[in-house]
Amino acid sequence: MFSFLDRLINLGLPRTRDFQGVSTSSFDGHGNYSIGIREQGVFPEINATGLPKKKKLKAHHFDPKAKGKSSRRR
Repeated sequence: MFSFLDRLINLGLPRTRDFQGVSTSSFDGHGNYSIGIREQGVFPEINATGLPKKKKLKAHHFDPKAKGKSSRRR
């Protein structure tokens, strides 16, 4: 889990075209955060030229200890 988050934050998001940052409105107040990525080829492990068509990726992070406003700070 942490390995994926590390790759997403340090490799995937910076390589995303027109990346403007992540939205705080994607927190649901219960410790969950959702983000969508338009192209899965932003990860170096995926050979984007070998894919027949671009595919989207949705990622959800869940923190069972976060509640209320504190879930946005984590």
